[in-house]
Amino acid sequence: MYKIYTHYGDKGYTKLLSGEKVLKCNEQIRVCNLIDKVNAWMGLMTTKPSINNKWKKFFSTFIDIFFLMSSEISYISKEKAQAYNPKFYIVLQEKVVFLEKTIDYMDKYTSILKNFIYPINSHTVSVLNIIRAYVRDIEINMVYLLYKKYVINNSILSFCNRLSDFFFAFSRYYTYRINKKDILLLGK
Repeated sequence: MYKIYTHYGDKGYTKLLSGEKVLKCNEQIRVCNLIDKVNAWMGLMTTKPSINNKWKKFFSTFIDIFFLMSSEISYISKEKAQAYNPKFYIVLQEKVVFLEKTIDYMDKYTSILKNFIYPINSHTVSVLNIIRAYVRDIEINMVYLLYKKYVINNSILSFCNRLSDFFFAFSRYYTYRINKKDILLLGK
């Protein structure tokens, strides 16, 4: 029977999906931890009554994708360009196109932005921006993995970049849907 505790963590270690024993401060573990945070926040969004079922399904789908991404991150190495699940990258490429179309749809309902805005119109808008910021952190940490010579499929970077754009666009679209206006930085 599988046990949740392994005692590796008691000494600051954990195992990657590849089987490699690493310190918990390992770069890959940091990315997986950020993915876990995004999943937790997206899970919260699926419980909000203000989010309709279409968007709840969206969040659930992307929670699944992030679990798969975490597996891929836990499997990569500096030595091999081998995917844990090669079909995953095809799904990511399809989702990038889907995100772009969805962003374009939402942008039709929002004004052209010429200023920075405060992410404070509602609790939901704030949560969407927290998710956006964590997704951006994932992207930044993925670039760091590339810098450290890990072999990473570019589809992950494209997906994270587009997903953070999506959460920004969705927070503005949601603001529009609740009949509020963007709060511009410095009132301009």
